[in-house]
Amino acid sequence: MGLWLIKRLPSTFGAPVIPGYGHVSMVFVHPDMWGRGVGRGLLQGLHERALAKGWRRTTLGTRTSNQRAHRLYEGQGYRASGARDHAWRW
Repeated sequence: MGLWLIKRLPSTFGAPVIPGYGHVSMVFVHPDMWGRGVGRGLLQGLHERALAKGWRRTTLGTRTSNQRAHRLYEGQGYRASGARDHAWRW
């Protein structure tokens, strides 16, 4: 039905890990389940897990063309970060 993976935001180019940040590596919902609130439920569970770990912010990336995902993420409080055309921040 659905799957997510979140991890501590890794260091980039030798920079230290950013305290309080997590990175959403994957969010998948089977196409048969689209439009049923599964993605929203997955993100809500993911956010609960992130907060329990002390992560106050999460980042993720998505394809620029994936408008369905953009609507889902925006509905859950993510905003395009401006760092890259496919980077989002919650």
